[in-house]
Amino acid sequence: MYNFFVYRMLGVAQRLFVAHEPAPSEVSTTFVFLHGIGSSHKMWRKVQQELRKQSTFDGAAFISVDLLGFGRSP
Repeated sequence: MYNFFVYRMLGVAQRLFVAHEPAPSEVSTTFVFLHGIGSSHKMWRKVQQELRKQSTFDGAAFISVDLLGFGRSP
């Protein structure tokens, strides 16, 4: 009932959980990763680790978001 009143009736925005590593001093590109149904931001860890190994992604920042109702988002 609380969620319905606050988020639906009052229109208060819910905060999503966002996971990110400390960004490099000079960020050239930012990548945002969204998971599919039944998963969380953790599914992207291995992919991000592999991308970090490539020099192409040296100045890249990686951000992973948990959608509402998944992972650490409400």
